[in-house]
Parts: sequence; structure tokens; C-alpha cells
Amino acid sequence: MKVFHYLFYIFLAYILFSIVEYCIHRFLMHNGNIYIGKYHLIHHTHTEHDMTLNNKTKKYEELSKSENLGFENLEISIIFVTVITFAFAFKYTYPIKLNIYVLLMINMTFFIYIVILWNSIHPFLHHNCPTKLGLIGIPYEYTEYLVKNSSYLRFLIDNHVTHHNVKGKNKGNYNVTLIGADFLFNTYNKKK
Repeated sequence: MKVFHYLFYIFLAYILFSIVEYCIHRFLMHNGNIYIGKYHLIHHTHTEHDMTLNNKTKKYEELSKSENLGFENLEISIIFVTVITFAFAFKYTYPIKLNIYVLLMINMTFFIYIVILWNSIHPFLHHNCPTKLGLIGIPYEYTEYLVKNSSYLRFLIDNHVTHHNVKGKNKGNYNVTLIGADFLFNTYNKKK
């Protein structure tokens, strides 16, 4: 009957990782006083209404080769450590003893999903190819095909376009890959 406990773990991991994604995006990436926020805000101020990037300014040249469109090695390492740490923390605190390899497999699935999806759809919606930017992601043409054939991926893209289009105190839609925390914290905005 451990299946229930593994399903509970998947649910809990999803909620936790959704909240972590939300907090990183909202409180770090939108904080101009720190490194990650400074460059993410440059990305925002250089995004046109059609989601193309105005990369012809001196300020834009400060961005890395990936143009703040995806996770690079540092971010990938942080995500990796987070998902691994959560598996071990859960294993040693949960009253039912679950197999650490199953927990790690679940978390590695989340890890791969988050990195590949973010690094594929975020550059795609800004009309860029992740592989040309040196990111681990699905090439533009394949992402385009998947988006055309997946209402889920179109929803994720519409969600992030709305994040860019809503300004000021009503800004929301901070989740990019793990939708959920925006609903919990009442910051979800419908597509405009």
C-alpha cells in the first residue's frame, strides 16, 4: 500500500517545487538589487509586445550569451541540489520508509522536466532557439511542433506572455513550468 505514499510524495514535491519556482521568479528574479534580478529585469525591459527582444541597446549587452532566456550551469546546479536534498529530507523525516531510489527517480523527472521545458519554451516564445544560445533544451522547430500540438504547452506560453504584459502591482503568473503557486498566492492573471 506504499503506492499512496509515493503519490502523496509526487503531489507534495509538485507543490513544493511550484512554490520554489514562484518564489525564485517573484522575489529574486524581479529584485533589481541582486545579480539574478538585475539581468532578468533587463530581459523584461527589452521584451517587445510581440515577445521579440530589443537586443540593440548597450544595456542588453550586459546579458550572458543565453540572454537570460534559460537556465545556465549555475541555475541547473541549484535546481539539482534542491531536488536531491528534498528527496533525502523527505526520506528521513517521513514516518513511512520509502525507497530513496524511487524518490530520487521522481525528483530527477521533475528536474529534467523543469530544465528542459523552461529552456525550450522560454526562448521559443521570445523567438529564439535554445541550442543556438548554448542552453540545454529542445530546438526551436521541434518546440514549435510540440506547441502547435499541445494545449498544455500553449497554456504555459500564454501564461508567461501574460506575465510579461501585466505591469505594476498586478504582475503575476510567476510560474513558468509548474503552474500552481500563482493560484495559491492569488497572483494568477488570465490571458489578456
